[in-house]
Amino acid sequence: MATDRVLTSSALQLGLMEDDIVRINAGGTFFQALRSTLCQVPDSALASMLSGRWEQGLVRDDVGAVFLDVTPAVFELVLSHLRARRIRPEARLPVAAAPY
Repeated sequence: MATDRVLTSSALQLGLMEDDIVRINAGGTFFQALRSTLCQVPDSALASMLSGRWEQGLVRDDVGAVFLDVTPAVFELVLSHLRARRIRPEARLPVAAAPY
């Protein structure tokens, strides 16, 4: 599936690719996703963080995963939504009960 260019020129200089697999530690739970999946909403916080502009300043855990101080169940919903948008761009964010 073709995607709009989401990476900055500095990201390309760092050797980052749109379809790199990004490992994320969301509140202690690990997720993996394609960079292009995480960056597909251009002005989102995830796109800003992972577009390469801030690559050197990302907080990483002891195994090198990008650390996000978020509730894992909430991040899982966001990631599921982004994956659904790759298949069906009009997909809506799922509604779920608060995990706490």
